Amino acid sequence: MLVSDIKVLSAGDIATALDRTEELYDVPEWGGAVKLRPLSLAQRDELTQLSTTDGKTDGQKIVRLLVLYGVSEPPLTDDILKEKAYAVVDRIANKIMQLNGLNQEAALTAARTF
Repeated sequence: MLVSDIKVLSAGDIATALDRTEELYDVPEWGGAVKLRPLSLAQRDELTQLSTTDGKTDGQKIVRLLVLYGVSEPPLTDDILKEKAYAVVDRIANKIMQLNGLNQEAALTAARTF
């Protein structure tokens, strides 16, 4: 492909690009599905800040925040999540990590790095 054949994007093109597509994820324990989407860069930054204290990462906070930020429908709260089964919440968090191109080790590394 020639360089002249490649479209150079404008800031507007990038701003309106739909790069955070939603995906249905079945949660049989809850009787249906939730909608998941990849985190935005701002959400990733906030997740990293909120889950790191004195340079140490709190893995439990990461799991909770991944689900709070990554489940787009229905909107969830921390009060709802803290009463749900850890195995279910962890499975949803793992799926959200997959949508973000991460595995658990990569998420912890990213939190320590950024």
